[in-house]
Amino acid sequence: MNGSLDAESVVGEGSRFRVTLPLPRATTEQIAEAALPADPASSSVPAPERSLEGTRVLVAEDNPFNQKVAQYILEKLGVRVTWPATAPKRCRW
Repeated sequence: MNGSLDAESVVGEGSRFRVTLPLPRATTEQIAEAALPADPASSSVPAPERSLEGTRVLVAEDNPFNQKVAQYILEKLGVRVTWPATAPKRCRW
């Protein structure tokens, strides 16, 4: 695809990954077609093949914004979300 993938890692600090892809700009029509509906309940996205209702999921995410996004999406699917308080608890769950 004529792109690149770079990775940097520092023990105890974390890792950074960078992906570069030379993609063409989307047309106005493509953007409109890909837009999410204002009301997710009216979405034409097919439901999962099996229900996730009541499934318990451990989400190990330290970014508060990503936590809210993950919780919103998973709860809409009926998933019970568990958030460990610290990194060591994430690894032992």
